[in-house]
Amino acid sequence: MLYFMVILLIIVVVFALQNSQLVSISFLGWSTYINLALVILVSLCVGLVVGALWSWFKGGKARGEVRDLKKEVESLGMKIQNLENQLKTETEKAKRMIEQSQRSEIENKRNEG
Repeated sequence: MLYFMVILLIIVVVFALQNSQLVSISFLGWSTYINLALVILVSLCVGLVVGALWSWFKGGKARGEVRDLKKEVESLGMKIQNLENQLKTETEKAKRMIEQSQRSEIENKRNEG
């Protein structure tokens, strides 16, 4: 990452040196002369910030949906856990009933015989 930052810094410095002429900038009746490289770099930074903010605001709905879906998944997970516990309980009851039924059948056969 450090190498990338150093390379990027070198590119910016070379760009600034090659575009050092002064240009006239006018905005809402205000006018000044400023370095061309500075104008371009500031415009790039403003564009990056505006783009990032725009993306963040546009993603708000999706983030809300993700948050709601996470809550739903958690709720469904708890329901599944409860159902698994109920199934385990009912399975144990069924096994006990089968064992009791089998013992009763064995006793009945002994009593008949």
